[in-house]
Amino acid sequence: MRAGALRRLLAACGVDPAAEGWLREVLGAEEQLPGCSTLNHDGAPVQVCCSVGAGGERRRLVVDPGYACADRWSRYHFGAATLLRLAPPSLRDALTQLLERAGPAAPAELRRSPGGTLWLAGLPGQAGIAAYLDLGRAQDPWSIAARWLEEALPDPAPAQEAIAALRPVGVPASVALEGSTPDDLRAKIYWRLGAPALLGRLGGGWYEDAIFAPFLRVLLGGRAVRLQGLVFGLGFSVATGALADRKIDVCCCPACRPGDGKDRLAALEEAVGFDLLPLAERLARPGVAPAFVGLGASREGATRLNLYLAPAPGPRWRSDPAPGKSKGPKLESSGPFVGRGDWI
Repeated sequence: MRAGALRRLLAACGVDPAAEGWLREVLGAEEQLPGCSTLNHDGAPVQVCCSVGAGGERRRLVVDPGYACADRWSRYHFGAATLLRLAPPSLRDALTQLLERAGPAAPAELRRSPGGTLWLAGLPGQAGIAAYLDLGRAQDPWSIAARWLEEALPDPAPAQEAIAALRPVGVPASVALEGSTPDDLRAKIYWRLGAPALLGRLGGGWYEDAIFAPFLRVLLGGRAVRLQGLVFGLGFSVATGALADRKIDVCCCPACRPGDGKDRLAALEEAVGFDLLPLAERLARPGVAPAFVGLGASREGATRLNLYLAPAPGPRWRSDPAPGKSKGPKLESSGPFVGRGDWI
């Protein structure tokens, strides 16, 4: 039973069983959990993000809300209403602005969306919430992101400079808001490469830090990876407009890279510089499968490793593979990175 798979996932990740009620409220689903999602390659609508950094381990749920709604338009509005109901009151204006400026305005805009357009992240009893709006549906996603950031940030210049640098090389995936208060709220852009590129020359050199190259080298282990399997993120402070953080997520689904990365966590400890035993313990438990592994770095230099866990493989949650996971260019590996040298 699918509901049973979600319970096993929560238990394996150490999430309080009381969170199941919150999860079912966000999913809007009955016991059998009908529907489909592109959050995971097999259609499952939930991930648990286990994050480790200098402050220890943190967890949160990432959910495709309105999973059981009959149509995409109803699903989007269910998710939007759920987001605003669960969000801290101090963040509702910023979240409303995100929905109004970057969300779909009419049902026709969702014809290209195979699953949910809005994803939520949070955990009951834990401060903060996140909202992610898919831009794959849009005809001109960079312009949507630019217009939203122009209004959302007091000084949009750093974000606009980033978009100008990314337009020639990147394909927008989503825009997002993450935070718990107006002071720590971040406006984020997530994007993928449109073609192979040098890691240290992406835009303003955001990923040339000594930590990102070893992370990719160790995690990928010389294997090939689809361009769609690498997701890059830039976050900007909503309080100031300044660049706040950078991130790279690597997809672990079979279509993007072989292997599940279980043997890589120990090697990653040296690359990232902190204890990953909590993540290794989560990954070793039954009922879970890795979906993404991500490394983030703040402007101040603090780093965190995120392991996104999905329900363990079982009966498919949908009858067809999730779009975007079975097609797309694949780079051949001839060095420590995907591609050659510092190319990704």
